[in-house]
Amino acid sequence: MKKLCFGTLLILMYQARSQSVTYKKICDAVFTAYGCDGMAVRDKSLPGHLKTGHDNVPPDVVSAARNMPFEEVIDAFEREVSPLIKETNVKPFIHAIKAVLREDNMPEDTLIGNTAGFEKKAILKGNKFILSPLLAALFHYAIVNVSNSECQDELKDFENNYLSSVDTREQLYIDPLSKAGEADDAESIPLQRTLKDGNFSKVFKKVSSLTVAGITHPSTAEIYCADLNNGRLRFSKVKEYLADNIGTYVFSRARVERYDKRPVGALGTQALIQFQKVYGAAADTVLGELMLYVFLEEGLDAPKIMSKIEFSQHGGIASRSDGIHLIATTEFGRPFNQLVFGASNIEGKLEQAVDRAFERILKIEENTDIEFSIVENTAYNLVFDDATNEYIRDIMVPRRPYVHKPDMAFGLFLGYTLVLDQPETDSARYRVAAEAQLKKDVESIKAYIAQKIKDNHMEGYSFYCYILPFNDAPTEKTSLIDEMLEGR
Repeated sequence: MKKLCFGTLLILMYQARSQSVTYKKICDAVFTAYGCDGMAVRDKSLPGHLKTGHDNVPPDVVSAARNMPFEEVIDAFEREVSPLIKETNVKPFIHAIKAVLREDNMPEDTLIGNTAGFEKKAILKGNKFILSPLLAALFHYAIVNVSNSECQDELKDFENNYLSSVDTREQLYIDPLSKAGEADDAESIPLQRTLKDGNFSKVFKKVSSLTVAGITHPSTAEIYCADLNNGRLRFSKVKEYLADNIGTYVFSRARVERYDKRPVGALGTQALIQFQKVYGAAADTVLGELMLYVFLEEGLDAPKIMSKIEFSQHGGIASRSDGIHLIATTEFGRPFNQLVFGASNIEGKLEQAVDRAFERILKIEENTDIEFSIVENTAYNLVFDDATNEYIRDIMVPRRPYVHKPDMAFGLFLGYTLVLDQPETDSARYRVAAEAQLKKDVESIKAYIAQKIKDNHMEGYSFYCYILPFNDAPTEKTSLIDEMLEGR
């Protein structure tokens, strides 16, 4: 019987190795990826003892694996560990991992790693993988959850040709790890972002980013904050930023282009007038909708198709979302697109904001056919120029072989009231305490969101969550817009 442990992964990586890779080099790469001392300062016999189950993984590596953020581990494995596997052996390696998991008597719902979506049954069922996240999950489980020395019997008779002996008839697809800021042929895509203000990172500081669930198309949660001064969150730059970019939120691309021939400031003036008309009837929700637009365009790099405020300008469109955006990329060498439907909510408590947002998400999902028809119809409603209209039609009604309609995904903006575990009045200490609390908050909400996804049987969808704290969320979700409109 096979068992997933450090020795097993060491053997399988060695059998899948690139040229000149040794057991020592594999151990060195894994330890280094976790920020620990490499083999240069360790007992030379350690790799052999780990391979046979004679030794356990060193305690410093176990501690690092337990505490290092998953996203950092993925990046480190992409640099240090993944290149040790020969490219032509990646698929056989994954087939071998699946074969080991089938023999391992761990329960089917065992989480391999620490991120939802990497359960044993999900890996066995999956046929699309990105190597570095998978390796990061496998090594996390083997290091943190399994005693290597208790696997001596399972490692004793491990076949030298195991990689070539397993069944490889199942078709697998391996995707490269996409890098932040990369976009395949981005300039050739007609649908570009509408929000082109370079001050986003000066206004919103990213504090933490986590993977919530998923293997091939991960769901993520990111938490940002405004300025932290004198023991409070300060929103003057946020209000200025929103006012400066209100035009591209309110109006379609076609209408924005028409304002290019008008006097400077005409777009902003007309946008504020239109915004005020809508705001009078939607004061409780409009800040979240506007923030959602900002974070999906700037944080996710997903261009707007239509914002919530535009729905009323095109015959009362029956979308249940707070805006529709597009992610256009490639997967396994073929075009892959996601329509991102937005849901925003600002509440006093973060869990409540998640609950309300998921209520909206379920209504959007129930309305899928209508939501997709809305996007199809945008190409005929003078929302875009001719080239973009043709691009949207081609996405929604594919004419090329092996190209599919977009997947549905969800973008969430969640606002809540920041409450420190221990109040701080000193300004410098408050900044440190607030950022620590934000990281704690997003870490705690990660499991809550993952459970929501699971409870509602939505594991096949991607979720992109953007979180922003307020001093008093129920009050500020209206007062900040009032101040923005009044120029305060």
